[in-house]
Amino acid sequence: MVDRLDIDEATEVVLAAAKFTGAATTYTGKVSDTVDGLTVPARADSPLDRDLVGKLDWIVSSFGGSVTTDDGRSDTILLDAVKAVDALAGTDILGGLVVTDTEPV
Repeated sequence: MVDRLDIDEATEVVLAAAKFTGAATTYTGKVSDTVDGLTVPARADSPLDRDLVGKLDWIVSSFGGSVTTDDGRSDTILLDAVKAVDALAGTDILGGLVVTDTEPV
């Protein structure tokens, strides 16, 4: 079943950001586990083996660096979403106090 994105209300925006954070954290963990499992089963004796080990080192470095770079960014996105929703809700409340003589919609 498809999980539809519904962000009509402020709380739904925060919930969507929390889902994103959870998914990103899970993905980052899986990449870390995969990178940690990339090893050479035997000593690299031949030039071809040494070249392949060099490629493996590059792969581990690239993916590991990506995980390190992305680590914590999803938490920042969630915090930013909460701050934005709080600011919007506060502005809405203050704006409602200023508006007078209006009819309910």
